[in-house]
Amino acid sequence: MKKILVIDDEQINRLLITSVLKAEKYEVFEASSGREGIDKALQIKPDIIVCDMRMPEIDGMEVLDSVRAEPSMITTPFIFLTSNTDAIDQRVAIKSGANAYLHKPIDREKLIACIKGF
Repeated sequence: MKKILVIDDEQINRLLITSVLKAEKYEVFEASSGREGIDKALQIKPDIIVCDMRMPEIDGMEVLDSVRAEPSMITTPFIFLTSNTDAIDQRVAIKSGANAYLHKPIDREKLIACIKGF
């Protein structure tokens, strides 16, 4: 069973994403901030990370950079799921090491297809 870490500062978003993933029988862990997300990622070594882009204090790009700095997690699939639709931010995220960039509101089929691709 794949372990997926969901990082989002908005509780309702975490609940929606988590419910979709649990319905697909994934083992899901949650973090409510970038700092908590980094700590949990380093602790549990998830198979996939789904992360919001814009969060207070530590944003998704900083989470991505921190995860990629850990040698054992350099290839862990990292998916941004965000309301940020700026094309430049999307290109920067992909060039920085994100594997996918999906937009909110959550499209269940796109999210599951993306995860199954890893």
